[in-house]
Amino acid sequence: SLIAARSDYAEEIAVPLLMVSGWFDHYPSDVLRAFRDLRERSAEAVRTQHRLIMGPWLHSTVDAEEQGELRFPNAVNVARDAAFAFFDYYLNGAKNGWPLTPPIRYYQMGENEWRDCESWSTLAVGVRDFYFGDGGTLLPEQEDDGIEADLFSADPRDPSPSHGGARFNPFDPSVVPGPLDISGVVESRDDVVLHTSAPLAQDVAVNGRASAKLYIQSDRPDCDISLRLCDVHPDGRSIILTDGIARMRFREGTNGEVFMRPDSVYAITVGLQEI
Repeated sequence: SLIAARSDYAEEIAVPLLMVSGWFDHYPSDVLRAFRDLRERSAEAVRTQHRLIMGPWLHSTVDAEEQGELRFPNAVNVARDAAFAFFDYYLNGAKNGWPLTPPIRYYQMGENEWRDCESWSTLAVGVRDFYFGDGGTLLPEQEDDGIEADLFSADPRDPSPSHGGARFNPFDPSVVPGPLDISGVVESRDDVVLHTSAPLAQDVAVNGRASAKLYIQSDRPDCDISLRLCDVHPDGRSIILTDGIARMRFREGTNGEVFMRPDSVYAITVGLQEI
């Protein structure tokens, strides 16, 4: 938190900003938080003039049709056109209606539509819960009699690989980001537990940060818990939407390490990036 406080300068911004990012860009949750900070803490004269566009993009393929294994024809050149309008208004004095644009324009994946909102943090109208069930199920209601524990072995020398999702790894270009099918590379491994819902009877729109509360028991004093949320397509592809990771020794905070005992069960909530 100290490093963040020293590297985040919303109070020093006194000009209008146009921010462009994507759901598979580096750290979408931090981008959304930074935009909120600008709206709340930058110079008062420009707070209402900042704009954010969140597309279905990777960091290096903003405005392209192809993103990972998916295609988004109506996301081509959206950021470019917005940048032209933004600079034309502020630098050339063009009367192009830029001040009438919404604070946030975002791409609703799945429905493949552009939408607008005033505030991302107040957009979600409620929380929808799903529960892990026996046999790898994911249920809308909690089972009354409890479920059996999922058992598996993990080797930290051969961890579950990062593949797809919102990713930034400049040291290993083989780690590919974006909406990719992880059914083979990740989900086929023995150190992965899968829970899948029944086919959805209707679309489920997610706006916000999903998380999972897990109960962990291990024969080791520490382990990492990686969580992925995927959209299973009718053809069997499991397209990663977002993910998150937590280290058990820091489940009570990063100010100190609290290791596990093999005879105890520990609760931990693993948060995902915003979608």
